[in-house]
Amino acid sequence: MALRPRNNDNSAQASPTELNRDPFMNRTQNALPLKVYWQPGCSSCLKTKEFLLDHGVTFESINVLEDPDGFKELETLGLRLVPIVARGS
Repeated sequence: MALRPRNNDNSAQASPTELNRDPFMNRTQNALPLKVYWQPGCSSCLKTKEFLLDHGVTFESINVLEDPDGFKELETLGLRLVPIVARGS
């Protein structure tokens, strides 16, 4: 993806057309949604969710302490630690 100067400053920005040509963007736009399993008081969980939000990534937020089904999903994956980011079911 080529970058082009923006206005008269030295910063660069990709045009919308160039972004649409990015194969990674095309794969992720049509992919299953992300699920973020977390619990209150977990600083790594907070950082993970902030990172995703800062980068415009949509996700389903699942608090495993308040959502028994979410905790069961995590166990099904064979995991008991958070944060966990998973795609699909």
